[in-house]
Amino acid sequence: MRLPTRNDHPTSPRHRGDPPRMTTPTTSPGDVIGPDELGDRLDRLYCYHLMMVQWSLATAGRLTMSARQLLQTDLERDARCHVETANRLAQRVNQLGGTVTSDPSDLLYRAPIDTFDLPDKHADHQAVLTHLDKFITSALFQYRTLLDVIDSTDSASQRIIKDLLEAATIRLGEVHAAFETPPAREPT
Repeated sequence: MRLPTRNDHPTSPRHRGDPPRMTTPTTSPGDVIGPDELGDRLDRLYCYHLMMVQWSLATAGRLTMSARQLLQTDLERDARCHVETANRLAQRVNQLGGTVTSDPSDLLYRAPIDTFDLPDKHADHQAVLTHLDKFITSALFQYRTLLDVIDSTDSASQRIIKDLLEAATIRLGEVHAAFETPPAREPT
């Protein structure tokens, strides 16, 4: 099921006919970003985590058969973790003097993801896991990229991103392990 993407948003550069933009501003190796750009990037991650709350709950609510048995509890836990993470990011953005995106219609556009789609096969746990893998891998890239440009004196932001990087790495390992889990037989 295809849902609207960032390019469908009326303020999207692509919607207006502008060339596509990168989801992560480019920096050169050794560059350090200032608090304004850091706040903006943390806000984009905040938007990502709020979008993942929606994705996790929407997907969990649509699961059927063995996928429901294997993944519903994990997706509901993921949603809670994404809320906690979004709150943590919002606090840091506020500490940096910024504000987080408050307009729900801007969340998808600001989140550093290319598409927001739900699995077509709600009974297929592999399809759900493939989507999760894509989202987590994208988040890991964002965390690593951001960690490379955070000022070394900003230990608070570094700690948050390192914690997110560790949690996402663990979750990706769980997703990969779940790929190996055979679906339970349905009662006949």
